[in-house]
Amino acid sequence: MTEATSPPYANWNWRDAPVEPGNIILVDVDGVISDGTHRQHFLEQDKKDWTSFFEHCDKDDPLVHQMAMISAFDPTLPIVLLTARPHHLRDKSLEWLSRQDMRWDALILRDKRDGTLRSPQFKQRSVRQLRKQGYEPIVSFDDDQRNVAMFHAEDVPCVYIHSGYYEA
Repeated sequence: MTEATSPPYANWNWRDAPVEPGNIILVDVDGVISDGTHRQHFLEQDKKDWTSFFEHCDKDDPLVHQMAMISAFDPTLPIVLLTARPHHLRDKSLEWLSRQDMRWDALILRDKRDGTLRSPQFKQRSVRQLRKQGYEPIVSFDDDQRNVAMFHAEDVPCVYIHSGYYEA
């Protein structure tokens, strides 16, 4: 990327080139478009093994019905994938996405400095950063009720997708 097209934040990854500011759709990855049930066992221990859980993300099957639903939105609306995956999984995530039949425009991962933030705090900050750059989320999709509550508090409608990862 050239300096003129580089994202304003190091953890923003554009698929091709940055999209013009305006309305966007926010979509979580794990449990919303990728099926991580094969790695769920890493989180069913007393001490959750998030490192192993995330390291196996490239083996996920796609959740094709949810991908199709999201892709059915107006094609002029950019899709921003907003995930709490750590930034060191950027290459694995982009490689997995390259194998999928889903449109998307940007991937935002948890930055290195975000390690202490819980998912709702990270995503809330990301929503505010997006708005600061002129992007307005008009709908979001997430599988974590804590994130759903945060999106609602930020006045972003959110569709809850039950993944089974979290207790109700």
